[in-house]
Amino acid sequence: MTDSERRNHPRHLLHAVVGIDTADRKDRVGVTRNLSATGALFHSASAFYEGETLSLMFRDPVSHEDQAVTAIVVRTDTDPPSVDSHFPYLTAVRFERPLPR
Repeated sequence: MTDSERRNHPRHLLHAVVGIDTADRKDRVGVTRNLSATGALFHSASAFYEGETLSLMFRDPVSHEDQAVTAIVVRTDTDPPSVDSHFPYLTAVRFERPLPR
């Protein structure tokens, strides 16, 4: 079964600024790659680890309201060295609660 077949909520391409806080690191920033009602994938200059709890703030593309969500890191990766990026760390998260629709 593919990832897309397992998903209950479709992912939408979205490039938006996301504010990121952890228990001991505040005021980090990233840029989303995609978003669904239950999770997101974003690039950041900060590396996070699987299982880490993040507090995220971003503008919801549907409601156009700021959303503050708690999320758990489910996967991490980095861009290849050949990619010139200020945000080389890729982080996939699952929201504790789905976004309201």
